[in-house]
Amino acid sequence: MKNNIEKVYGKLPKKVNLKNHKVDLSLIGDIEELNTKVEEQAKELDNEVARMINVIADLMLEVGSLDILYNNLANDANDLIIKSEQLQDALDEIGVGGNTTDANINATMVINYVEQVYQEYLNVTDAINKIDLRS
Repeated sequence: MKNNIEKVYGKLPKKVNLKNHKVDLSLIGDIEELNTKVEEQAKELDNEVARMINVIADLMLEVGSLDILYNNLANDANDLIIKSEQLQDALDEIGVGGNTTDANINATMVINYVEQVYQEYLNVTDAINKIDLRS
């Protein structure tokens, strides 16, 4: 009685003609070469992404300091307008001629300019914040 292995071997062809089966062994070498190339490119891309994340993080720190500068400048310009209006009221009250309009105009121009620059700053920070650093 034949065991299972003998039965399987019995069904296999007795002779295999390798001339009929052309195998291109150079394909294995090509695959290995391409695999190495892909791994190198993936490492290069990974390094570049890491570098860009560091650049963006540094930029975000610098942008944060702009908030402080903007707030200080806007507060000082508003204080200038308030003080010049108070001075104008005091001059009018005592009947002394004087005009603080120039100070108000300058402060208003500064505030308008600062608000314009701040809006551009907000656009940049919005664009930076949309970058997903988690992927």
